[in-house]
Amino acid sequence: MQLGRTFPPTDTFFDGWTPKSPATDHSRFSFNAGYEFRYILLTEEYGTQEGAKFSSTLKIRMFITVLFACASEISKYRYHKSIAQPFTRCLQFPHKTTPDHSITLSDCGALSPFYASEITINAEITRKTADWYKSSLSRCPEEHKQRIKKSANFFNRAMNSEDIESYINYFIALDALFGQRGSVEASIIAGIKTLGLDEKSEEKTSWLFDLRNELVHGGSRYIAEWPKYQRYIKHFGSKPLDDLKELAQKSLLRTPSILATSEAN
Repeated sequence: MQLGRTFPPTDTFFDGWTPKSPATDHSRFSFNAGYEFRYILLTEEYGTQEGAKFSSTLKIRMFITVLFACASEISKYRYHKSIAQPFTRCLQFPHKTTPDHSITLSDCGALSPFYASEITINAEITRKTADWYKSSLSRCPEEHKQRIKKSANFFNRAMNSEDIESYINYFIALDALFGQRGSVEASIIAGIKTLGLDEKSEEKTSWLFDLRNELVHGGSRYIAEWPKYQRYIKHFGSKPLDDLKELAQKSLLRTPSILATSEAN
């Protein structure tokens, strides 16, 4: 992704560390992977080293997910993942109150895949993302807010995986938003209905849930092995994974504002 705005120099935040000058005044640690840094994702956390890393990773996963979803919503074409391996490095800089001034380098797992085409983050996408956080998520009741955050986490995991794993994670993202114990399918279909999508969305959801059951219970080893796979494509003119990703994306983007509006009323 290419961010369309300029940030303060990295040494403002990182005690003198920059990609081109990777040493700091308070540590002998040096890290420069030799890549061109085009943006930096930064969070501030308090707590243990592992706890701070865990909390930061969750926040960054959600941010990347919402940013990508907003970009996808206004794009004429779907973004297709490339075969390039995503970066998984995490740098932790100590807070000024920490007695140990060492910098820690570790692995945080894939946060965003590489895409075959560049995703430019313009002013419209930035505004949509900010509105999602400020006008929608912040106004939701705490119970719904936690559901939305968990949905974003599983959406992100779906983005970074393939075939069955991706499909199941997109479905968990929907389940996190709408699912009710004992009536998961009905509650997800009811949730999709509140989004005001096209009339085929509910029918698609029912078919997609059938595929979900097929995969979860070992009936198929991969999506295309589903007995109804070709029937689905012929009936809807699209592929199950693409449709599920689209439903999960629209649900994640629209549900906060729907919940915030209903709460206000």
